[in-house]
Amino acid sequence: MKRNIISLLLSLTATVGMSAAVESGNVYKIALSDGTGKSLMVSNSTFGNGIDVVVWTETDVPSQQWEAVATDDGGFQLKNVYTGTCIGRAGVLKENIAARTLGAGSVSRTTWNIVQAEGSTTDYLIYMPADTANFYLSAKATTDGSTTMLSTTPYTWTLIPTTPKTTFTRAMQAEMADGWLTKFLNMRTETTATMGNGGGWGDAEMMETLLDAYETTGNRTYIDTFKYLYDYFARYVGTTWNKLVYTDDYKWYGHEFNDDVMWMVLAVSRAGMLTGTKRYTRIAKNNFDIIYNRAIQQWGTMRWKESDDTKNGSNSCINCPTIIAACYIAMATGDESYYEKARSLYDKQSEILFNASTGQVYDSGSWDTSTGKFTIGNYWVSTYNQGTMLGAAVLLYDHYKTEKYKKHADLIMNRTVSELCNTYGIVKACQEVEGDRCGFKGILMRYVRRYVTDLAKSQRHEWLLKNAMHAYSNSNSKHYAHSAWLTKSAENGLFENKTRYDNQPFGCSTAVSAAVNYPMHQTIRSAYQPIEAEEFDRHQGMSVDRDEAFLSQSGTGVTCYSYQAITGDHAEYCNIDFGTDIARSITINILPSPIEGKEGKIEIHTDSIDGQLIATLDIASPTTGEEQETTYSQIKADITPTSGQKNIFLVFISPTGDKLSFAVDSFTFSTSPATLPYDLNGDGKVSTADIQIIINEMKRPQEEQNPAYDLNADGKISTADIQIIINEMKK
Repeated sequence: MKRNIISLLLSLTATVGMSAAVESGNVYKIALSDGTGKSLMVSNSTFGNGIDVVVWTETDVPSQQWEAVATDDGGFQLKNVYTGTCIGRAGVLKENIAARTLGAGSVSRTTWNIVQAEGSTTDYLIYMPADTANFYLSAKATTDGSTTMLSTTPYTWTLIPTTPKTTFTRAMQAEMADGWLTKFLNMRTETTATMGNGGGWGDAEMMETLLDAYETTGNRTYIDTFKYLYDYFARYVGTTWNKLVYTDDYKWYGHEFNDDVMWMVLAVSRAGMLTGTKRYTRIAKNNFDIIYNRAIQQWGTMRWKESDDTKNGSNSCINCPTIIAACYIAMATGDESYYEKARSLYDKQSEILFNASTGQVYDSGSWDTSTGKFTIGNYWVSTYNQGTMLGAAVLLYDHYKTEKYKKHADLIMNRTVSELCNTYGIVKACQEVEGDRCGFKGILMRYVRRYVTDLAKSQRHEWLLKNAMHAYSNSNSKHYAHSAWLTKSAENGLFENKTRYDNQPFGCSTAVSAAVNYPMHQTIRSAYQPIEAEEFDRHQGMSVDRDEAFLSQSGTGVTCYSYQAITGDHAEYCNIDFGTDIARSITINILPSPIEGKEGKIEIHTDSIDGQLIATLDIASPTTGEEQETTYSQIKADITPTSGQKNIFLVFISPTGDKLSFAVDSFTFSTSPATLPYDLNGDGKVSTADIQIIINEMKRPQEEQNPAYDLNADGKISTADIQIIINEMKK
């Protein structure tokens, strides 16, 4: 009886202490009170019930955050911010029963009393009361991965209030990309670098990851880093890549592997389009032609490898990148013949290595020279092949608008989710951290983004979010993660305590790809709500930063930035929905150039950079003696009446060919014209004040009258012009 009274008193004390220190709805890190910097997390950030709650080095991720949720009996559930599950007991309340995750509906097994430890304002006892004892949440050990249990021995935790990370943000995206670069970027000279030791096709893929980062964020750090990597590659390989380089400083296998060269073509052609650098485009096109002519087979497919044993073989891993590369060359040069090459190769690829019923992209096979028959030798389905054929289908649909490509893209994406992901939509394939396959998932992320933006697939936007969040949640404290996203990246740099991942920049690039290829905005956006300028889907030459010229400004703006100071830099915003209403004007929030003589224009086009021109806005700079603008202002213009769903292009024009330096903050469209046609005094309305202007003008000698007030264009200013205003006022 004495024990029961003590238990009751403790329970009452817990409730009082809890209400004073911990509030329902607040989020906490539940840390070891020994100051070692470790806290509780859901093991491997895994969804579902029955998952171990473990101790881990604090990595500041959502699976290490817990929301206190009040229960009806005065206790609290501790609900994980990421998984949505609660800390509970695995079974009957007893000594050493494991603490595992349970759904919030299991109230009796997930309700805890929490009381401040005696003499402390930050440390707490977290326990479940019983008739004879209290069972305290305890850690079996303090090493990473140590499980937790309930014990009758008191155990203290430090509750640290924190801001919940409930969705993926720009800051989290930057953590992943910058953590990867901090760990692996190896500056060889002041202007050249490799990721780690460099070498092989993985370099091209990592260059593309940097291009993804620049394309989605506009952060110039990433394109500058691309240049460092490319310049080192070019130093040893040169500008023609169908060769073997095998030195202590660099290794390249372009003499044999056609896909290696094609991956570099992809990276460099994209760099050309992103920066407007024609040299990149020329080099990429030349190498595409070399490999295409070397590897195209008599059956219309591509050969993967230049060796006797594989000369009649064909693989998805060369066919699909070649299709994409051909599309890029066509986009960059305007040469339609490359689209035709892409279409022809796609037809053969879909005929021999694609299951049009299931969406599976098979790996490889070989041709019989005597019969002309193709036999599949490997039915393996990979994130690499699913991703590249998805990208190929989307790019061809963009150009030809043939429904077959759209149908194939849907099939491929659906099969990827059903076969290569777990039940929560997280990629489960290639759960390894070294070798070629560790880099495959990053390829998939890139082309799923293209699928989402180009085909307006909102559902798969959520899929990208899930994978970005999971890769982030399983990153280490240095904010980089290995390719096996289903497993937490260990602080000791080992995967499963046996294989090093901290010397594998290629494998770790996949988590970066997941992060930077998640679009931060809705897939379909209203034309009538402000669109932040930095939320573009693609661009050429943009820079999202606080340019030195605008350091006095708060917030983020898009500064037009070009490596070659060429006109035509642009930002593309996909799936802007005007609905059935007719838009008649655009408003842009802009900070003009602070430099005298730096005027420019912004052209508004629909659906392509050279699509319908619906508006042109003149951006003035200060004249001599004029005070510099220091705040963003609105510029309005009428547009060609527009409705439906469009891709919007902001194209920046420099009349002098100089680098432009004005900053755009946001823009929006309206169904009202920018100026009312009969608002003569510019007060935003048509009223008797405008009639008075006509009357005053009529009183002046005819030769001094302003012809702008001859509203009906009959050659005179009269009561007929007044009647036009009266009619407008009646509307």
